[in-house]
Amino acid sequence: MSLSRIRCILEKAAETQSASGEVTQSWSVFATPWADFQPVGAREVFRAQQISADATYKAMILFRKNTTSKMRLLVPQQWTTLSAGINNSVTTIPVTAALSGDLSSNYQIYIDTELMNVSGGHQTTSLAVTRGSDSTTKAEHSVSATVARMAVFNVESVRDLTGKRMELELLLSEVKGA
Repeated sequence: MSLSRIRCILEKAAETQSASGEVTQSWSVFATPWADFQPVGAREVFRAQQISADATYKAMILFRKNTTSKMRLLVPQQWTTLSAGINNSVTTIPVTAALSGDLSSNYQIYIDTELMNVSGGHQTTSLAVTRGSDSTTKAEHSVSATVARMAVFNVESVRDLTGKRMELELLLSEVKGA
């Protein structure tokens, strides 16, 4: 994936503890910056008797106070459009073209300002979703609205390039199966 300037979603983690002591992690939108997104390296690793590929990316964004390496960046990877308008309670999303690639596990899509977790209908034009994920608001969306499949990247490091709080470089690693 070699993209240049693209609108991304920077998310921060929140941990909550249940009455039984179980800790769960949830994500919420921190910012939606424009980013210059580029691959910087790749390697193949032999793990668990399988060869897997790891890639490293970097994203350049305008300075955002409190950006840390405990965040993640969601980057649009594929696009399609809605084939019909939807209200804020529909859980089957009609799209004009099936999303392709490695869709063997659940992933997220982004429409207007709402994130949705896709749990079924992979590689079809009818996606089963959970609405309003990562603390976004369930909303109505009109026919032909852009639907973006999001790739998820952990922020490994954050560096203020100028020292003047103008631009940040984020070093990223892709989260597989997210």
